[in-house]
Amino acid sequence: MHLYTILWRLIMFSLTAFVCVWLNKLVPAAAAIGIWAVGVGILCCLVALGMHRQPVGKVTVFNYLAGIVLPWGYKIGRGKLLPIVIESWIRWVLLGAAVVALTAHGFDSLAPSGYHRGPVVSTLLLLCWVIDAAVLFRIVTMLAIRANDNPLPPKTFPPILALFGMIVVSAGLVIFGHSAAADRIALLICGGPILLIGGGYGLFLLVMMTAGRKARWN
Repeated sequence: MHLYTILWRLIMFSLTAFVCVWLNKLVPAAAAIGIWAVGVGILCCLVALGMHRQPVGKVTVFNYLAGIVLPWGYKIGRGKLLPIVIESWIRWVLLGAAVVALTAHGFDSLAPSGYHRGPVVSTLLLLCWVIDAAVLFRIVTMLAIRANDNPLPPKTFPPILALFGMIVVSAGLVIFGHSAAADRIALLICGGPILLIGGGYGLFLLVMMTAGRKARWN
């Protein structure tokens, strides 16, 4: 992923968070998610329509907008616009719903129990959900592409169920827990595996960099 792509992705994530927090302060959580889903759906469709109507072989502003608004779905859609729009829309809606859930259930005074979650914990929860969901979509995309030619091995389904369960249970604790303890457990469930795998990989790289070719693995 290029630095340009990372920068625009961060900008879009920040705009999503800002808009969804603002919406949730104006209307109830369910209405905020609905308005966000409709709004981002219209935006995705407009960019896709511009891509469809532009001259073949000519680069226009819609090519750049597509990389920002429609960044997902190219592999599973094999270049077709409809799957790209659907997957990108689903991801933006889920991201907005996650922001609304964190805002409405503990991030500010709108929480039913009056519990106030700090911005650090909320940000960590959101990042963990985004990473887990990205891995989940990655696996599902690979399986969908492979399913066209080869049968799916049974061992590929447990990781999907595990990731989905982690996200659902963690989100459930945030929505219904309304306490610091529930938030800690939710963060542990969705972030523990990330820390374990990432820490193990980092330790492996550290050993390889310090020991180099002299390392003996017997």
